[in-house]
Parts: sequence; C-alpha cells; structure tokens
Amino acid sequence: MDMHGFGKTEPAAIGGSELFMSKIASQTLINRNITLKNPETGESHRTSIRLEKVEWDALRIICRQTGMTLHQFCMQVERDPARTEHSRTSRIRSAILGYFLRVQSSVTEGSRGEAAR
Repeated sequence: MDMHGFGKTEPAAIGGSELFMSKIASQTLINRNITLKNPETGESHRTSIRLEKVEWDALRIICRQTGMTLHQFCMQVERDPARTEHSRTSRIRSAILGYFLRVQSSVTEGSRGEAAR
C-alpha cells in the first residue's frame, strides 16, 4: 500500500499516467501575473499569462531594449488594433515573435546595404 492507502498500481494499469507525469515534469510553461490598465477609466486589473521560459526570456530582452516594463509592453500589445489573435497570450507571443522578426529584418537589410558599398 502507498501512503494514501491504495495498493501499488502499475503505470499501464492507470491509463499511462507515467507518460503523462513525465510530460508535466518536462513542461517549461511559467504562469505570471501582469497588471493592465484600462486607458478610458484608468483602472488597473491583474491577469495571468502563461508562456514558455524562452518566451519570458525574450520578453525581458525586448523590455530591456525598448525601455518598457513588462506591463507596458503587454498594454501596448493589448491596445494594438492590428493584433487580431484570439487570446491575450497569443497576442503577446505573436508580438514577441514580430519584434525579433523586425530586428532580424533590419539587421539583414543593413548587411545588404554594407555589402553593396
């Protein structure tokens, strides 16, 4: 018997939960709270977003390079009428990717200009 009073169960007998548990243990999703402010009322509210560790790291880089706080970046994304993704988290993920694609594009364009000289 285990500490909960149940008999020892083989992983296959409980629907492959060993595989399920290993997937949970290997996930890198991190849930964090952000504060968003309603521009019309000025009221703030907290919400949570769940991103991969690499996405949080990328978001920190963006904030450092642009001089924005995490909350300011998320507010900018939230207010952007061009963002049409379904969920707030998807909009933030897309904004992160878009930022780095624009940076890469400008670096690539700059390299081409240098090579043409």
